[in-house]
Amino acid sequence: MKTSSKRRKSISASRKAPASPSEATSRKALGEVQAARVLAQTLRQRKALPQALEAWQKVAELAPDDSEAWLQSARIAWTLKDAETTQRCAEAVLRLEPDNVEALRWLARAHRQLEALPQALETWRRVAELAPGDSGAWLQSARIAWTLKDAETTQRCAEAVLCLEPDNVEALRWLARAHRRREALPQALETWRRVAELLPGDSGAWLQSARIAWALKDAETTQRCAEAALGLEPDNSDALRLLAHAYQHHDKAQEALGIWQRIGEQAPGDAEALLKIARLAWSTGDADKAESQAKALLSVAPNGRDALALLATIFYRQRRFDDLAEILTTYAGENWTDAVKYLYVLESAERHQLLADTVSQILKSAPPDHEIVAWAGKINFRWLADAATFLKSGDKCDAIALYKAVLTVHPDNGEAKELLNRPSPGAATPAGNPAKES
Repeated sequence: MKTSSKRRKSISASRKAPASPSEATSRKALGEVQAARVLAQTLRQRKALPQALEAWQKVAELAPDDSEAWLQSARIAWTLKDAETTQRCAEAVLRLEPDNVEALRWLARAHRQLEALPQALETWRRVAELAPGDSGAWLQSARIAWTLKDAETTQRCAEAVLCLEPDNVEALRWLARAHRRREALPQALETWRRVAELLPGDSGAWLQSARIAWALKDAETTQRCAEAALGLEPDNSDALRLLAHAYQHHDKAQEALGIWQRIGEQAPGDAEALLKIARLAWSTGDADKAESQAKALLSVAPNGRDALALLATIFYRQRRFDDLAEILTTYAGENWTDAVKYLYVLESAERHQLLADTVSQILKSAPPDHEIVAWAGKINFRWLADAATFLKSGDKCDAIALYKAVLTVHPDNGEAKELLNRPSPGAATPAGNPAKES
């Protein structure tokens, strides 16, 4: 049976030509990509994140130009706290789409996590350039710039945040710190005061304001801000110190003394508190407290020049020369150059032997370059001259006292030895006469 011509044409038209090998491969690859994509999406929905990441990376491997696959991989890698994979995937996106803001964000975060701070800052700055209304990018830039100790960039980025969000407290803090580091103290104070206005319960903002106000020698603002900080934290040691300084500046000695005593109660061995209490007690007429606090300070800081000077002043004013000599003997060998000033006090009081004993003891421990070494030579010369004058005037007792003082300091002084051993005309050598002490 023969097939009609019309029938044969219909059958021929219905037949399709076989696909070429390249087309078949392409269709197969597209099918694999689609299957991998569906699997990745399914795993993501099921929150099987490690498997979802592996599936998205399979998609990216099959279709390297698929930026969405790389971006999905970066997202999941960051969720899995895998900063290295996040960075690699974000960089793959940016090779395809250099201005992809989301990829830049993931890359910036990965740099930050990997402690590549300069790169993190550069990337966040790129995000801010592409999205200038994104306050978060500027804020991240400010944070990293501060960590890098770049106060200028910190300031610029914080100011960009505040142009978008004038009351952003974190940005204000970064700006205040940047002003402080750049020594723009009035601006730093103004900014910290702004933080305190927005967060009146933030004792740290008040404390920072008080510190900067004190640095600016603004005692009134220091007092006000320190009191605000103490209203929130009554035992804050830093705020108490600043308040005490402000009271002293205003000549409120009793109020300052009370504050320093509170600090001393909090920290019994605090050297600054002990010294301040001693000085204020002395200025308010309480010599006993001044002495006890100065001695307590010396037990904490044995070579404290300020405590030594205060004790020496107290003993001098009270004419307690033996106590003054003890202080000088105990501490002057530690290069306490002010000791010489108080040695003059003993000399002016004509306590020659006490002075000689004191100088002799100091010289045993004083370093060769100590001021007292040269001073001892000068006093030796003066004593010899005065002794000669006394001898000429017939005042042998005073002369002998001075010669003995000279030998106490300089036992090998030949002039003093000779004159002490020389017999007086018509009388025995007046050895053993007591030194004149008044």
